[in-house]
Amino acid sequence: PPLLPVKIIHPAAWSLSCEFLFYLFFVAFSFLRRLAPHRLVLAALLVLGVVFLSFNPRGWMFLSGLAIAVWAKSRVRAPLFTKAPGFMISVSLLAWHFAFAYAGAHGHPNVNLWQMASTPMALLLFIVGFSAASIGLTGVFFGYGWIGMMLVHPLSQKLGTISYSLYLWQTVTMGVVKQFMYSLGLVSMLGEWSQISFFVLSLPLILLASHLSQEFIEVRFTGFLRSKWRRRTEITALAN
Repeated sequence: PPLLPVKIIHPAAWSLSCEFLFYLFFVAFSFLRRLAPHRLVLAALLVLGVVFLSFNPRGWMFLSGLAIAVWAKSRVRAPLFTKAPGFMISVSLLAWHFAFAYAGAHGHPNVNLWQMASTPMALLLFIVGFSAASIGLTGVFFGYGWIGMMLVHPLSQKLGTISYSLYLWQTVTMGVVKQFMYSLGLVSMLGEWSQISFFVLSLPLILLASHLSQEFIEVRFTGFLRSKWRRRTEITALAN
């Protein structure tokens, strides 16, 4: 469910509220550490993070990412069981599916950690799922298995570069294409071929919109904002 009480226009957009809040933490931290002692700010964020993780167990995936980052920095050699990331990620998905089901939510995401802890089997499966996901994603990070090989391919790298823009623009682009097809009567004309035609028409437009968005908004516009902020910071430092 959305972490912020906002109206969701598209059901799949629930994760955007999680992402916005995730980025907001970093912005808040950068400002707060100038106003308060570093350890005090970290302690406050830690308490807030524990509260969020308690009510949103799926947020534990952020901890998997943190564990992988710490592991990579430590330069400790990845253990043998990380060399089958696809298998471990499949285990994590199955374990989490049954964990939420055992918790009495039947897979419903609103279940919190306290509800899950009341059912030992649900809590055990949740821990297994979290551990398997962390191990599997560590394997992907180190490039093991067919998933790792696929992700280092240039096409995957390009799709990864525009992935966030693609995520944002795909629904809008498909909505425009669908309306276009209905207005021209293409859906009834093409019949059972309308779905594949919809895919063929939508895909290149989605990729184009994603590329332009990534290039002009994520790279150039944000680069402009960063340079302006950096210049302001340098002027302030010289004035002081």
